[in-house]
Amino acid sequence: MKKNKKYIIILVVLLAIGSFIAYKRSQPQTSKANRIDVTREIVRKTVSASGTIVSENEADLSFAASGEISEIYVKTGDDVKRGELLASLYNYDTSQTVKAAKDTRDVAKRDLELFIQTYEDNKDDLGGSKEYEIGVKRLEELLSKAEASYQATIGTLSKTYIYAPFSATVVDIFKEKGEIASAGESILKTADLNNLFFETDVDQEDFGALKINQQVEIELDPYETNVFNGTVSKLPKYADSDTEQFTIRISITKDNEHSVLLGMRGDAKIIVSTTSNEVSALVFDSIFKDEGGTYVWVLESDKLKKLPIEVGLEGDLYTEVKTDLSGKEIYVPVGNEEFKEGNKVQVEE
Repeated sequence: MKKNKKYIIILVVLLAIGSFIAYKRSQPQTSKANRIDVTREIVRKTVSASGTIVSENEADLSFAASGEISEIYVKTGDDVKRGELLASLYNYDTSQTVKAAKDTRDVAKRDLELFIQTYEDNKDDLGGSKEYEIGVKRLEELLSKAEASYQATIGTLSKTYIYAPFSATVVDIFKEKGEIASAGESILKTADLNNLFFETDVDQEDFGALKINQQVEIELDPYETNVFNGTVSKLPKYADSDTEQFTIRISITKDNEHSVLLGMRGDAKIIVSTTSNEVSALVFDSIFKDEGGTYVWVLESDKLKKLPIEVGLEGDLYTEVKTDLSGKEIYVPVGNEEFKEGNKVQVEE
């Protein structure tokens, strides 16, 4: 009898616990939440990228031969014209080759002049006019070949000179007179400082949204509080084979108060889409999606409920809301809280 009574007590306790758990589960849960206001914003979607100020025309210039630098005719900051001589190089082998070719040309020229001087009035000494003409023609052919050889070697002499490829400013000089320069080694750098652009690389997924003349906002590192305006001016036809990125150029609107200089670094925001004026908007993370569509969380009879909404442009920070949410209070979960329909909310201040 005592044993049966014991079982009955245990059963009653279990039933009580089960009833309590069922009751608790039937009661609305409380979720911590923040209240979000619908605001009026100009919604923008942008592509952001870092880059550098570059010139439309800039070049690292070098000799096509090795040797000792005999002269550098310019200094940093000099403006130069296209075709202007900038530096020269002494190369022993090239100099000797040119000298030998010139000597050969000069000898052939003297031989022709001496032959004419000696036999022009004494053709009979050669056997007559025909023999004289043959002799002149032979020497003229030798002179022509020597002259062609000399001109060809002068062409190799051009490897020992650096000329300005375009009108520009000398922005850097890497070598000094008397130093040894290797073929292809940078000696100086020139750039057209009147045509500067902001150059940046964008990823494959961002490139598809870019178009010529899109508006751009640029912040350069030396001017943290200033925003320069610009437009997309050049899009490439192919990606870089190594980085698989696309290099684009952005023209910059002149700012009389801030100088834009070659080499400055900064960040650009390319505006790929924007609303024409202020619209109703919510911060992007206050809008949710599931298989039923797009929605926000609101309170109905003091309980959480999904409210389907229609959205427009999804920007970087805000999303355009086309549904009229007048009089609605929007809620978002705090931290790792999970919302469920029917839950109550505890608003965090």
